[in-house]
Amino acid sequence: MKRITFFIATLCLLLVNVNAQTIENIAQLNSDWFIFIPKEFSADGNAVPMLRVRGGNKTVILNEDFSLGREFAYAETDSAFYTERVEFLNLDECGFYQSYIYFTQTLFNNDDKVEYIRAFGKLNQWGEITNIEGYEIVNEDNEVLFTIEEASDDIKVLRWKGMDYLTFTDDDLDVMNVYAINKDGNESSISKVKTMSGLKAFPALANRNSVVDVTIDEASATEGGELVIVDNGGRVVAKQPFEPGQTTVPVRTNRMRTGVYNITLNNGAKVENARIIVK
Repeated sequence: MKRITFFIATLCLLLVNVNAQTIENIAQLNSDWFIFIPKEFSADGNAVPMLRVRGGNKTVILNEDFSLGREFAYAETDSAFYTERVEFLNLDECGFYQSYIYFTQTLFNNDDKVEYIRAFGKLNQWGEITNIEGYEIVNEDNEVLFTIEEASDDIKVLRWKGMDYLTFTDDDLDVMNVYAINKDGNESSISKVKTMSGLKAFPALANRNSVVDVTIDEASATEGGELVIVDNGGRVVAKQPFEPGQTTVPVRTNRMRTGVYNITLNNGAKVENARIIVK
């Protein structure tokens, strides 16, 4: 009996303690989209919680206690929605660590302002982009920090050997253009790394007495130079010069016999090649 009385008394005490607990509503937030700046790209090395405010183009940074911090407006156009979520691949973290970036503070510079990527291009009557012509890096004050003329809609941030890169892949997944993000104190810049496919010939299967267009990436075309066409036996059959900045060079096949030909651009430290077949 004493044990039962003790058990009942203990249970009553626990019930009193449970009834004394409360859940307090500390914030009422007008948003249906809760997002973060990843810790890798925040000013203090901690993930930054943010809200996209429902029914508008306002974004709010939350304080640690979930109270509303500073807010800013992003451009309310369809272009912002093309790139509001950019894939992040961190090759320094055990092979692959994958997440997404909506906003950033430190990817493009070292200040604590928020930046994001938005597309620009031709708009239809509803304000939607029909053809992407490039991208802008914009901060929370709506200042354009960088402009990149890339038509790709496949964008990734790649971290490799402690460096951050932007990559743009074409629709056919044939060519990836890589831009290095360079930060030195308060100064920053974005520079294009040579495309992984320096030369591209079209059509790759050509008729005799036709023209093959050889495309040269911008980095390789800067100084101008010469394309050398070599047959399968190693004999030089033609040399085609091109002007500085010229990115498309027409190559005529009227002096080429049926066979495989290698087109080479010797650009100083790197030799780039394309191959065509003349039938």
